This record gives sequence, structure tokens and C-alpha cells, in this order.
Amino acid sequence: MDCVEMASRLDDSPEWVIYADPPYLRKGSKYVHDFEAKDHRRLAEALTAKRRARVVVSYYDEPELAELYPTDRWTKVALPMHKGLVNAKGRGPIGQEMAPEVLLINGPSCVEGGLFS
Repeated sequence: MDCVEMASRLDDSPEWVIYADPPYLRKGSKYVHDFEAKDHRRLAEALTAKRRARVVVSYYDEPELAELYPTDRWTKVALPMHKGLVNAKGRGPIGQEMAPEVLLINGPSCVEGGLFS
């Protein structure tokens, strides 16, 4: 069973919160378990099907997210973060850069009244 099958099987209950942190749409290096475009679509479809459970998905902000997680069903919250950089040989930090992190949360305007209101 992969993560999309597991997400599909989770209860769609208001008592549940589902957090998904899939591989980024664009990445500089390979993940051990990487996603292709079709995998991002499958995950978005499985999570969008949840109507009662609260769903939170994290990504780097990319234009494709608007198609995967449309604003009529999802709220996008920008959370730019500093991420540490390491040298190519993994021998320690070499600095920081801004990372355009976003949270996609199912439901309209869910942040205004509280994240899990």
C-alpha cells in the first residue's frame, strides 16, 4: 500500500486531522521515495475527497498547486522559512536561504477563525 492508498482509507471524520508532506514538485535532489506528476495528482484527489476531516498539506509554493488544490476547496497559507544549506559532501552548514513553504488547508478561510475551527 502506498501513501495515496493509505490516505484514501483514512476515516473522513471531523475528529481526524491529516497532515501530508509529499516530495516537492520541483527539487534539486532525488528523494528515496520520489513522486512523479501523476503521484501528486493522485494524492491531491485522495485528500480533496475528505470533506469532514481537516487536511493540511505542505509544499513549496508552485503555480501547479492552484490546479492540484483549487482555492474554492483549499486555503493556501504562506509560511516562508529559512532552510539550512550544507555543502555538497554533507560536511556541515554553509548558510541559509528562504524557502517558499506553504500550507494547503481544506476548507475556505479556515485560518481566520482558527486553524482547526
